[in-house]
Amino acid sequence: MAGEADVTSRNANQLTATIIRRPSSLRELAEWACRDDNFNAHLSDFLHEFKRRRDFEMVCEAPELMQEHFNDGGWRDAYLAAVAAYLARQIGREVPRWAMAADRFLVSPWFAEQNYLPLKLRLLIESPPEFRERNLFVSENAMDVY
Repeated sequence: MAGEADVTSRNANQLTATIIRRPSSLRELAEWACRDDNFNAHLSDFLHEFKRRRDFEMVCEAPELMQEHFNDGGWRDAYLAAVAAYLARQIGREVPRWAMAADRFLVSPWFAEQNYLPLKLRLLIESPPEFRERNLFVSENAMDVY
């Protein structure tokens, strides 16, 4: 009976370790998102991991461009650049050079909410500067994790 409890416990621990695996860099986040089309979940996991570690190395390496994979106008590429800029500034570091490349900025605006005009107007006002300068409009708490 005790052996069975250990096996169950051991299996539960292995399952937990699998569930908690989070991207350790923006580059890894992009790779995972291209593989399974789950950008938002990987972004949330990455932000949790960054909050825990606060390690500049997590944003230093340029993620692969995802525009061709998703055919999305490049908003995900601009978004990751904005995330890198935002987090770098939060910990008092310079924005990584890759995040300032022209292909990390949008020509046309992208809104986190596409259909509801009053919310779009609010996003214009509250979007953090690192996002706004890339023509991305998100809520002021878009980078918050709980």
